[in-house]
Amino acid sequence: MAKYKVFASDGFSREGIEILEKSGLFDVTVNAKTAREDLLKNIGAYDALIIRSASRADREVVTMGKQLKLVARAGVGLDNVDVPAATEKGIVVMNAPSGNTMSTAELTFAMLLAMSRNIPQAYMSMRQKQWEKKKFEGIEVHGKTLGIVGLGRIGREVAKRAIAFGMKVLAYDPYFPQDKAKTLGVEMSDLTRIYKESDFITVHTPLSAETENLITKKEIALMKPTVRLINCARGGIINEQDLKDALAAKRIAAAALDVYISEPPKEFAYADLENCITTPHLGASTEEAQISVAIETANAIVSYFRDNVPYNSVNFPTVEAHVLKEISAFVDLASKMGSLLAQISKSSVNKVEVTYSGTLTEKPTKMVTISALKGLLSNIIGSEGGVNFVNAPVIAKERGIAVVERNLTKQSDFTEIVAVKVFTDDGKETEVWGTVFSDGNPRIVRFNQYHMEIKPDGCALFIVYRDRPGFVGKVGTIMGEKNININEMRLVRGDDNRALMVMALDCAPTAEVYHQVQTIKDIYEIYPIKF
Repeated sequence: MAKYKVFASDGFSREGIEILEKSGLFDVTVNAKTAREDLLKNIGAYDALIIRSASRADREVVTMGKQLKLVARAGVGLDNVDVPAATEKGIVVMNAPSGNTMSTAELTFAMLLAMSRNIPQAYMSMRQKQWEKKKFEGIEVHGKTLGIVGLGRIGREVAKRAIAFGMKVLAYDPYFPQDKAKTLGVEMSDLTRIYKESDFITVHTPLSAETENLITKKEIALMKPTVRLINCARGGIINEQDLKDALAAKRIAAAALDVYISEPPKEFAYADLENCITTPHLGASTEEAQISVAIETANAIVSYFRDNVPYNSVNFPTVEAHVLKEISAFVDLASKMGSLLAQISKSSVNKVEVTYSGTLTEKPTKMVTISALKGLLSNIIGSEGGVNFVNAPVIAKERGIAVVERNLTKQSDFTEIVAVKVFTDDGKETEVWGTVFSDGNPRIVRFNQYHMEIKPDGCALFIVYRDRPGFVGKVGTIMGEKNININEMRLVRGDDNRALMVMALDCAPTAEVYHQVQTIKDIYEIYPIKF
């Protein structure tokens, strides 16, 4: 049997190469650096492509890869992979989501210790042959309070290290179960308390509409003047200008940053601030992380080609082709419904209930349920979690989320309906219904008590408000003033003089627009949604 040909275009650790070669399935070619034209010229001869951050597996590359069956990103981020294009070509895309967990957690704690003892500043002073012992007096971390925003893999590892150093740990993660937090040894808290009480604050969330500018001058104003901030997650979670101003004015003690909005930074804005430690995105830059990522990637490739099990795949459905064809539109729809519910839920999800009615009850719908979970968890965890069709049920179980499937015999107005309901720790239940029309187009047809019809595409704004004259005009005026086009709007009246407005927008509202709309009187709930 001919061996599969694998090309690693950005280098690959020896440990990963050995796993591939020992399997007996592959001929492996490794280039430390591959020019774009060479990649395009040669990719047609390979069955699998392994890339890091330098090469781009875009539409042109996957189109030229006539034999390509798999693209493996040896790392977490998939910004340099055109996943939709690969999916169209039937190419599996996978990443290595856990390989850099320890390295990023350790860098975070190294930053914490470096700030507490002024190590970089003292080092630079000694390089200049100065002996400034008094100037660099620091603080102990023992007995101090660390606030962690986000308890994903990395956040949990940081918490373990902080506890080992005798720190008190407060954590904010609306999706993390209380009982698991107690087992970990951390105290769950709201953000306000973290800002007010913490001596150190570190962020470990994905960058999203909800977390962009999570910490601005408003939040900094709540903090102790002795607080020290750390960001080894994503640039933009902490507002860069507000942080710079606070550091320059000595409003806070210090900050340590490994990530930036633009990389490399255009102006190196923090370079002149002695109380700010900066590093060039070193979160995954350890020998061990590179080896771990290579091993994880290689094992996943072997598993796929040998067993047809796509570990860490982001686009591969684990159902037979003819089954997928029957339910594929509902698979896509369920993912968007799960994503919608994650963006609306403000507390930890403890149960997901997926109900099928009509002719869907006669079809194998497990993949649809998993897709709803994938959409939900992907928004909760972000790219760090590497959620896919294979691991979504496992991650749900790990997070204490019960998953229930039901078939409803009662007839509805539609031939086929999938309803996804989430139950959260604050006692709330939120439900979305969806269907696929005969032309193959998906629609969301119900949100809680509100019956309507919207396309689950692009960006939208969901607003529950008191139904009074003039409200719609006020929202429309703001959108017009900010040059945001409303391409579709649905208005639905519910009970108790409440109504739902759903606006499909050409672009996502900025934080400024979102907050301006929030100030309109009579709004009960408002949710910016990205499908």
